[in-house]
Amino acid sequence: MTKNAAQDARDYSVLESADRDDDSDASATAGGWSVVVASPSRICTALLKAGKTAGVISSVRRMTDQAVVDPTKRDRMALGRCDAVIVSGAYDDTRARTFAASALRTPTIFIADQDEPAHENDALAAGAHTAMLARDCTPSSLRSVLQNAKVAFDLQRRWVEGEGRLERAVQTVAAARRDRLAFLNHIGHEFRTPLNAIIGFVDVLAQRAEADGAVIDDTMREY
Repeated sequence: MTKNAAQDARDYSVLESADRDDDSDASATAGGWSVVVASPSRICTALLKAGKTAGVISSVRRMTDQAVVDPTKRDRMALGRCDAVIVSGAYDDTRARTFAASALRTPTIFIADQDEPAHENDALAAGAHTAMLARDCTPSSLRSVLQNAKVAFDLQRRWVEGEGRLERAVQTVAAARRDRLAFLNHIGHEFRTPLNAIIGFVDVLAQRAEADGAVIDDTMREY
């Protein structure tokens, strides 16, 4: 086993151990955050372990990016129960798809391993609610980041719901306008048909009256 592979195995064992001992230390982590971690890096694993010890994190579930993007029924249940999704490592197309899928369901945080602020901006543009550099993370700052992500997610959800209500209102107005035009066209047709017959009948009577010698002035013709 290579050095990196051994390190990754130890990292994953930390998260698996955190999953197993959730019930045993529930009292120590009361009020903590239940998080899903997409393909956690070594730095993120260490941070979550510290956050669990400090009571910031109550439970950790590890998933692949693909499981977040295209979840099975079991994955959807896990994502629905968690308080936040944390994505770590370097920003790339895979991470971008993860942000786009996760941000619609739950608060999503990007913890960038590389010291490149541009990656934070890219993650936010892709859908992450908050982002920060791994070197700036502590259990205390992690709590703040999680809280900020929840606030951003709630605001986004309200905005989406407001947009939905606005769109439905616009559709309702458009439908009412179509109904009104259809009604006016129908009523106009119902009026025009008998009026045309009346006007035609009056013209016939006027022509017959003139033929019989009656005098019809302009006022009478106008009416």
